Amino acid sequence: MIIIGGGELTKKIETSNQNLDLFKIRGTKTNNEIYAGKNLNNIQNVEIPKGNNLCIINWSHQFIKNFEHLKYAIEGVENISKFMLENPKLNYIYISSTSANLSFNYKSLYGLYKFLSENILKDVSKNKKINLNIIRLGLMYGTKNCPIKKIYKYRKYGIKIIVGNPEAKFSVTSADEIAKKILEPESEIWHFRENESYFIDSKNVSINYIHQIFNKKGNINDLLTLKIKNNDLIHKLSNLFGKKIDLSLAEQDRYPSLFDNINFSG
Repeated sequence: MIIIGGGELTKKIETSNQNLDLFKIRGTKTNNEIYAGKNLNNIQNVEIPKGNNLCIINWSHQFIKNFEHLKYAIEGVENISKFMLENPKLNYIYISSTSANLSFNYKSLYGLYKFLSENILKDVSKNKKINLNIIRLGLMYGTKNCPIKKIYKYRKYGIKIIVGNPEAKFSVTSADEIAKKILEPESEIWHFRENESYFIDSKNVSINYIHQIFNKKGNINDLLTLKIKNNDLIHKLSNLFGKKIDLSLAEQDRYPSLFDNINFSG
């Protein structure tokens, strides 16, 4: 199995199967992985070991800060499309996001980036008859840096974090479940389909709903409420000194509609 890109989902896939022979292609220099050049500009020259027929594209710029960065990120996806042309017999999965939904992606540079990336890879797939499935995930939970874990961690210190609109509905995806599905060549996410699909939990959630769950666990007294919006000073400071987060869509409902192609996980 081949995987392009790193991040927590790649780590989850690795730890889910210790015996997995994973051929990893990265845009950064690390041990035991194939370095494909900055922004994957040499990826089309990577030679794939024989016997591999499944490829996961988990490449993503997580925080798109401006239009120039967006162009640079799209160039990376175009490099991946060249890799697909060099390896047309592989079956591909592109890990996308619910933020790519056409109804609201224009409000977020990250959502726009994911949407454009989908279309670049989809065009190559259709024109050259290459099998590609586009899977849109919700907020992924069950990872080391899961945002929900961080909300719970702050509650232990008496701080109740409210991000964006506390009633805005969004989707979530279990990292354990998506990793399990990816590792099953016969699972539904590997079955070729022309249009993008979702792999999310059936329950839509909100920030308030998450806090309601934590309330049942106790530790609900004397909580200081801290509200964070996209353009607030506290958010700008956190992006300056910590892990950068895009809250452009945090104010609105972004759960997929019933008309979208949804695969519900557990």
